[in-house]
Amino acid sequence: MAKISITNQHDWMRFIVKFADGISIKCVFNRGGSSVEVSPTSSTTTKLSNQISAILLENGQKSKDESDWNLGKFFEVVEEVGKAATTADDFVEGIKAKLGFKAEIARPADAPEKAIVTTKQSRGQIINAHFPSGERVELKVNKSSLSIAMTPDLAGPRDALTKFIFGVKGAQIVDDESLNRVLVETAENASDMNDWLHRARDGVNALLAPNP
Repeated sequence: MAKISITNQHDWMRFIVKFADGISIKCVFNRGGSSVEVSPTSSTTTKLSNQISAILLENGQKSKDESDWNLGKFFEVVEEVGKAATTADDFVEGIKAKLGFKAEIARPADAPEKAIVTTKQSRGQIINAHFPSGERVELKVNKSSLSIAMTPDLAGPRDALTKFIFGVKGAQIVDDESLNRVLVETAENASDMNDWLHRARDGVNALLAPNP
């Protein structure tokens, strides 16, 4: 059975669900929005992160459509499903079944066949990307800060890219100019946010590889 921990401080809410196979799902909600973290990182947990992120968007829409629906009630469902789930997939499927959610984002009709990426300088670098998945991203990377806006706002991919960039900048393993170049070049060939992150990691690793 999964182990579930819930914290409800009204304007700051969190749930953590841990499974026997080592997978952990953590979601935090506050006035600034929501965040999603699924660990450890793998192709399986990347898919889970996308599904959880989509569920949060669906829940937000449900709150708008139904005046009596709120995060407290969503957490009640999370707790009920979490206590019965044995795997992360069980957890996702349980929420979908309980609330009638799809846990996926449909590809919009205006999604490009190849990523469209533009850049400009303004106290740092601004990258705008529209991916074949339909995801749109505006990433602003300055010397000591960054901001990201994503449509649809999939918290998992958004948070993972932010964590990666902060990690590279904090460790000072490559200079800002090189990092910015990698981010632009890898975005141009990416199919979605997760693919962008994967390519960006490879790009930074390539910069660190010793010369033959």
